[in-house]
Parts: sequence; C-alpha cells; structure tokens
Amino acid sequence: MLAKILPLTRLLDDWLPRHCALCEARIFDPAGLGLCPGCLNALPGRNVQRCRHCARRLHTTGPTTEPSAVGVRPLCQICEALEAREAHEPLEASSDLDSIHAACDYAPPLDRWITAMKYGGDPALAAPLGALLIPQGIALAPQVDRIIAIPPSSRRLVERGFDHTAHLAAPLARALGLRLQPRLQPKLLARIRHTPEQAGLDQQARSRNLQGAFVAQPNIAGQSVLLIDDVMTTGSTLREAACALRKQGARTIIALVVARAHSIR
Repeated sequence: MLAKILPLTRLLDDWLPRHCALCEARIFDPAGLGLCPGCLNALPGRNVQRCRHCARRLHTTGPTTEPSAVGVRPLCQICEALEAREAHEPLEASSDLDSIHAACDYAPPLDRWITAMKYGGDPALAAPLGALLIPQGIALAPQVDRIIAIPPSSRRLVERGFDHTAHLAAPLARALGLRLQPRLQPKLLARIRHTPEQAGLDQQARSRNLQGAFVAQPNIAGQSVLLIDDVMTTGSTLREAACALRKQGARTIIALVVARAHSIR
C-alpha cells in the first residue's frame, strides 16, 4: 500500500509544493512532519533522555531516543533526592501522574513557533507541532486506552478561535487509528472554570490558579489515559487535570507534551 501512496505523494508535491514550517525550504514530506530533515534534527531537546517524573533532560554520555525509554526511566537528581526523602513528592510530579514525556525543549525556534500557533489564530501551525508527538505516542500506545488533550475554557476557546491542544493531538490520533471524541458527546475531561494565563506566575500561584478547574466524566474509570498539552513548565496544569481524571477512577495517566520549559520557582 505504501509503495502505491508514495508516488502519488511525490506527484502532489510537484503540483502543490510543501515547504518546511521553519526555514521554508521545499520538502518531500510523506510523514506530514512539516519540517525539513535539517530543521527536524536541530530542534532543541529532541531525542534526549528525560526524567520520568518531571521530563527534565538527564545528563547522559550520549543521545538516546525517548521511544526506547518509555518503560522504567531514571530520575533526575532533584526528583531522585526528593523521592529518597519519602516525606515529599517529586518536584513537578504527583501520584496522579504516572510519568511525563516531552518531545523537545521550549527554546528557540520552537518557543516562537508554539507562541505563534497559540496566539496567532492559525490552526495550520499545530499540525507539524503535533506530528512531533507521534514517535513517543506510538511507543506509549500499548499502555493507554484514550488520548485526551488538555481542554481550554470556553472563554479561551472564543479568544483563540480554535482548540489548539485538540489540533496538537489530531496527528497522533490519526497515526494510531483513533478517532477524536465527537463534539456533541460530553467531554471526558472539561475545563469548568476560566483561569488567567499561567505565564508570569510562580509555581505556587500556578497551582492555586488551576485548583478545581477540571472535571472528568465517570466513564473514564478503569481506563489508561495519555494527556496531551503544548508546553510543561511546572506541571500544574497536567497535575490538576490528572487529579480530576484520577477522582473518576482513571487507572494510568501519562503526560506527553510538545515542549518542556525550564522550571520556575
């Protein structure tokens, strides 16, 4: 089947040339990644090993691919020290989140790309970003039953004009042969309270800002969930969403984000 599709894709590329989303070079892009090989390989933090609790980069002797490390991954020094104390949970982790994965670091040029996608009102920018989640998402697929994108509030949805996290999750859902939840069905995870933007808030303020913001449906009970979001900084959004899912009986909750930002205090 693939042998039949590729010649057609090349023909379509001749008629409707595709261009790299970053450098605008003309590309042959059957995988739909939206990037040329050079830009894809140069993305910050791609294919590095990360802490299973907070998705920070681990200092290793050589590069490793995240998909090969989706099982039992090591901890960073901070999370390892806090876990050893037993009286504290690992920083930026919660018992409600079983593990966290990130495709890249939130650094140039990816940070500007994500900002343009969220605040520029252009859903087309989300597809190549969402495609960055596919390798890890496929590796994690045997562990999950559902893919759920972190939902925006109704006010934020009106302001931006589109659900950017749903657009990020769509390429992975297609790759796994899954259908995103129909619009008319009650959302498995909903944001019931509008919250100010997290940017500019410290870690404690972010946590307070999101308390009680999410509610999950009871039919998530017993299922394993892959939570999708664009950027993780302190993990407050992911933890609060995971808490709502766990209250309704979700069995396993794994987070996957496009980019991991540096932590703030």
